[in-house]
Amino acid sequence: MHRENCGWPPFRMTERSVEMALADTWISAREQDPAAIEIGAVTPYYWPCRLKNIIDPADSSPFISEKKSVFDVNLKDKKILSISTFEHIGNGEYGLVKDDNLASKALDKVIDEASEFLITIPVGYNSFLDDYVFSNTFNGVRISFLVRGKADLDNNWKQVFSKEEANIPYGKAANGLIVLEKIEN
Repeated sequence: MHRENCGWPPFRMTERSVEMALADTWISAREQDPAAIEIGAVTPYYWPCRLKNIIDPADSSPFISEKKSVFDVNLKDKKILSISTFEHIGNGEYGLVKDDNLASKALDKVIDEASEFLITIPVGYNSFLDDYVFSNTFNGVRISFLVRGKADLDNNWKQVFSKEEANIPYGKAANGLIVLEKIEN
């Protein structure tokens, strides 16, 4: 377990503990696939070099293969992994453009172009993106929700089955996660 973001007893784990378990499974099935791309540099901080193609316009990691926006990359037939990244798109963070509609447009681009993907979005960080995901159904996309236990040091996460149960305010870290998946047929 990564000490900086995943929690280390007695500290409360962040959503990263759940996200990295999901990412590990996803990467393990696609590690050697040249079509596998990560949008947003998260995994290099845990597993440098597991994925060769990493797109991020702002991160300074030496493992970034393309310092570009998701809008400047052809995602046709690509396999996309994105861990807690889309909520930052359009927020004006990291010196990038502020536009409340950019996150939903970026998500639509991935849904339309990618052959498969795994995307996690922490609930409550970007209310515009939350509203977009909670108010839409996406053809061919499985949407799951995970929530953390409510006690101060509760590190247990569980799946819930409604948007209402998952719509939990963001605290020092996420208390709810949206997981979007599209699996290639």
